[in-house]
Amino acid sequence: MRNNLREKRTEFVFSGNNYQAHNENRLQGVLSRQQDNEGKISDLMYEIEKWIMDKLHSDQTLEKFEFTKEQLEQIKNEREKKFSSFQNE
Repeated sequence: MRNNLREKRTEFVFSGNNYQAHNENRLQGVLSRQQDNEGKISDLMYEIEKWIMDKLHSDQTLEKFEFTKEQLEQIKNEREKKFSSFQNE
């Protein structure tokens, strides 16, 4: 019965006014780092979403990032203008 007692012993560390298990203390550290990382990721996602919204036209949304027929025609015409200006030089 006492054979595995030393292996099963939990390491205790002093924390404030009481003693806490070492594993519990490590878990709290991991959870706090995870919460910090989640906060950083959510901040980055907000910045990315804001950047995308600034770059989109007013008639486009994040869910449907497509060009209308008029926009496609305008893009095609602009490309043709650029190619014609290169050919004229």
